[in-house]
Amino acid sequence: MIYRLEQTVRLPQREHEIKNIVGETILNAGVPSVFEAYLNLTNAIIKISTDDAAKSTITSNNQKIGEIHTRVEVTKKILFLPVGIEYNYIVLNGSEYKMYESGLGANQHYFSIYNGNNVVAVIHKDDRVVNYLNKYTLYAEKDDYMFVALICTMFLESTAFCDRTGGIGNSVVDSPYYTAQKELRNKYDPSFIPKIKALEGVE
Repeated sequence: MIYRLEQTVRLPQREHEIKNIVGETILNAGVPSVFEAYLNLTNAIIKISTDDAAKSTITSNNQKIGEIHTRVEVTKKILFLPVGIEYNYIVLNGSEYKMYESGLGANQHYFSIYNGNNVVAVIHKDDRVVNYLNKYTLYAEKDDYMFVALICTMFLESTAFCDRTGGIGNSVVDSPYYTAQKELRNKYDPSFIPKIKALEGVE
């Protein structure tokens, strides 16, 4: 599965559209305020609310269905002190996931979502931001994993990449992102996106 998630309206509504592979708008979403996001599904309104920097709550029609936590995965010790990589731990409808951020240079900003030891979805954030509007492409193996990817993308939109400025007029920013930690860079599986594209019959 391949979806495109694009912010279409700036402050104060911060509205977003989710499109399928042929460009049809299938869902809408938004960020009504910093640390608050929603997804409008056919039969439910999903909300992602971040209480603090380390925890977010996910609800469906006001019933809690999951959480997102910021954690550190210890990879080594330096002078007996644990050192690791930061990631997001997601619990959703009883299943557990981890999301890792990897920046590999120009237009290679990825968020890899793992279920156990397997990559099940990848979010690609466009480096190029025109008029303060973010754009993402989401790749997933099946519906359940795309749902996780959509929630994670709106979580990112309401936190790390939230449109908070009062900037007006035209703006074009192209900011490549590079991750220094090798362990984080290696979390991105370069074979995953080509595999999903092949399944969808696109180049």
